[in-house]
Amino acid sequence: YCNNKDIVLDVATGTGILLFPLSKYFNKSIGIDISETQISIPKEKYKDYNNLEFKIGDAHKLEEVKKDTKYDAICVAQAFHWFDDKLFFESAKKVLKETGIIALAGYNMLRILNNKEFEKLVNDWYSLIKPHFEFDRTILEKEYQSYTFPFDLIKKFNFVKKQEVK
Repeated sequence: YCNNKDIVLDVATGTGILLFPLSKYFNKSIGIDISETQISIPKEKYKDYNNLEFKIGDAHKLEEVKKDTKYDAICVAQAFHWFDDKLFFESAKKVLKETGIIALAGYNMLRILNNKEFEKLVNDWYSLIKPHFEFDRTILEKEYQSYTFPFDLIKKFNFVKKQEVK
């Protein structure tokens, strides 16, 4: 869905878990995170990769990441629910190329198919910890279906990894 693959920006990159695989498809890949501790991990881990760059940056001020730079793609993995969505989209609009895309990814709770005992254990555990979250995970739990985006959606993908455990 991303026609041009010159430059990608991964917002709230954390350890670079999304950006590293994306970097194989883009000429330049930049990851930003507001946490100096988080950003130090991929800076060290991927220091030998010329097309990867990691820096401190704010999801609400993307125009400050690299002056006068427009991105083919802006990606966010498992962090959108932390943002002030209006500020993020206003900032993203300023730095996204006209044909660029915004890709949001998130994961939900671990599930093991056909194992009611495990499902009950996970659900009970989640019920205990959910009140202690400092942010609202509802948007992730509902897989972004409850959110109205300020742009046209291309497609929603569901990835399920099925693995038999013996």
